[in-house]
Amino acid sequence: MRLGFSTASVDDAAADRGEADDDGRPAASTWPSDAAARGDGEGTTLRRSSLAWLAVSDCPDPHPVSTIAAQAVAAQAFRTDGILNCITTKLSVFRRERAAPAGKLGGVTEPELRQLDESEFRRYLDAAMAVYTAAMRPPVDQLSGRRAILERHTTHPGFSALLALVDERLVGFCYGFPGRPGQWWHDVVSNGLATSMPDEADNWLGDSFELAEIHVLPEYQGRGIGRELMTSLCEGRTEQTVVLSTADVESPARRLYRSLGFVDLITAFRFPGGIEDYAVMGSRLPLKPR
Repeated sequence: MRLGFSTASVDDAAADRGEADDDGRPAASTWPSDAAARGDGEGTTLRRSSLAWLAVSDCPDPHPVSTIAAQAVAAQAFRTDGILNCITTKLSVFRRERAAPAGKLGGVTEPELRQLDESEFRRYLDAAMAVYTAAMRPPVDQLSGRRAILERHTTHPGFSALLALVDERLVGFCYGFPGRPGQWWHDVVSNGLATSMPDEADNWLGDSFELAEIHVLPEYQGRGIGRELMTSLCEGRTEQTVVLSTADVESPARRLYRSLGFVDLITAFRFPGGIEDYAVMGSRLPLKPR
């Protein structure tokens, strides 16, 4: 049983926005965002004419919409008692049948985690770049360079990737490889650690696993997927440490890393040619239990 909307007047850009976590927003679709359901923002109000019908139907693969948001739309768009009673009845059924069962994360199907080697991950490069772009919103002129970096990373010995898939759609991924001299990030950070904490540099990088990338689609953030990706990828690693770099700001991503046992090794660190401050973080393996 599914709740169907005709929402032609919803601004697709507004439907794209949401809240970030793990470094989580409904994807652009014909389903209203919560902001649209509330009528927040110019161009996002659901007009009465656009709510052509509100009914339980078999619309293919609709995005879940919260009962509260749906009720708000119904109350705003329909004032006739008879129609509201009908809608309320249908929403009550919808609420009971949409309650998250086992295998669900907040009403969303729990993703399948799939581990890949370098050759398998290359087949997902385009999908991985789509996740990266949605999560990071980089300038368009940087995308080709970033794709080249992801592809080059797959050539590092010991490369291992983990995907989060929902109905075969990639919603998140992470990957890493053992850090070794001759790798750009490893060498740059090694030099930085040698300056800031010379007595500890080799302890952190001498036998390390570099967590190079972790990204989750905005609409799937805040559901523990990033945590599950990290812990699963690092589980069973034989290296002594895991290291990464992240923007040197307080963020959901950084709080996630700290909750897993990561500590700051270097802060206000700038990579060659960069203008943004980064924090280099590390944790002993195994990661801190949840």
